[in-house]
Amino acid sequence: MRRLKESAGILDVLRYLPWILLAFFGVILGWQQVRLATLSAALGQGGGQDGSLECPPMCVCAPTAHLMDGDVEIDEAGGGDGTASQMSAEDELDAIYKQLNKQTSELEALQKQKTELEAQRDTSPKGGASAQEDPPSTEVKGWVFYQGMDFDGFDLAKKPAMRNKPQELIGLARHTPGCVAANTNGWLKSGVANKSKWYHWTEDQSKGLYVHKDAKIT
Repeated sequence: MRRLKESAGILDVLRYLPWILLAFFGVILGWQQVRLATLSAALGQGGGQDGSLECPPMCVCAPTAHLMDGDVEIDEAGGGDGTASQMSAEDELDAIYKQLNKQTSELEALQKQKTELEAQRDTSPKGGASAQEDPPSTEVKGWVFYQGMDFDGFDLAKKPAMRNKPQELIGLARHTPGCVAANTNGWLKSGVANKSKWYHWTEDQSKGLYVHKDAKIT
């Protein structure tokens, strides 16, 4: 019973784990989206009509390059820093896109795991306990079974090897002269006491008293 309770507790934890992880990754994903929107807005405000970065107001910039003797000469006072900033922002955006794709894949995997856990919960027995085997049948032709009942006296023989084996026990009782009753503890009885002297000794549905259908019960 203790193992069943521990198994049920573990299953409950696993049942809510995907929801916790989904919430955690959802917060990270939302933060990345805000960051992405901020960077995109910054690039949009800093760019000109042709998509290039413009110098801020009151900034006097020299030409970024001069054509001299067929070669391109970069002016040290030009807009090289703006180009570098644009490339840095684009690299950061690319890294964010990759991270978002990775987190999306992880969220899909968690969703799949949650679905599998829910399916397992729906198919498992109620309360998370493992399936139990059906108790052995108590029906024996020609004999009446009284669940959980017994009485003292009329003991004919004791057969410990026949405990909780109703078919073998009654098979032996049929071939034992004078036997009209038997209990699942292996006792064969030669008579049946008055029902007022019977008592209930177990809740186990497979244990009790067998009485021959023709036996006289007072």
